[in-house]
Amino acid sequence: MSAERAQRSTDQKKLIKQFRKKENDERRASGISPELTELDTLLEEISEKEEASETLAADMGEREKRRLEDDQMAGQEMQKRAMGTLSETQKRNTKIDQDSPNAKSERVIIQPWHFWQKRQKKKQN
Repeated sequence: MSAERAQRSTDQKKLIKQFRKKENDERRASGISPELTELDTLLEEISEKEEASETLAADMGEREKRRLEDDQMAGQEMQKRAMGTLSETQKRNTKIDQDSPNAKSERVIIQPWHFWQKRQKKKQN
C-alpha cells in the first residue's frame, strides 16, 4: 500500500510540474492568463496548498529549533547554578570542619550538662 501511495505522490508531483511549465509557457507566449480547465484549477489548488504546507513546515521547524535551543540554554544555566551552589556548600562544609572538628560531639556533651545545671538550680529555688 505504501508503494502505491509513493507512486501516486510521484505522479502528482509530475502533473504539478507539467502544469506549472505549461502555465509559464502560455503566459510568456501570449502575455495574458490562459483559460484554466477544471484539471488545471485543481492542480493549481494542490500546488498552492503544497507550497503553504512547505512554508508552514519550515516555520514550525524554525520554532522547534528555537525552542530546543532555549531549553538547552536553560538547562545549562540550571547546571551552572547547581554546580555553583554545590561548590559553595562544599566550601562551607570544609570551613566548618576545619574550625571545629569535634563540634558535633561537643554539642552532645554540653547539652545534657546545661540541662542538669538548670535542673539543679530549679531544685535549689
